Amino acid sequence: CYHPGPETEWPTGGEPGTIVQLFEWSWAAVANECENELAAAGFEAVQVSPAVEHIRGDHWWTRYQPVSFMLESRSGGRLEF
Repeated sequence: CYHPGPETEWPTGGEPGTIVQLFEWSWAAVANECENELAAAGFEAVQVSPAVEHIRGDHWWTRYQPVSFMLESRSGGRLEF
């Protein structure tokens, strides 16, 4: 797994099936990165933070405290996901 930051230069020529973790990224930023960088660099999938509505808070673990199955989180809403 590769854990990028927002201003990342992506490696190229990765192994087939390589997955990138984009935890804490907004859905709009994930879409942009996939369309403009990751596909061209040879990545096949991304893993994102849980998409369901969760308790409020700034810590990473708040995303793992769901309050419903609605696709609403601090990364964005259902339409962006």
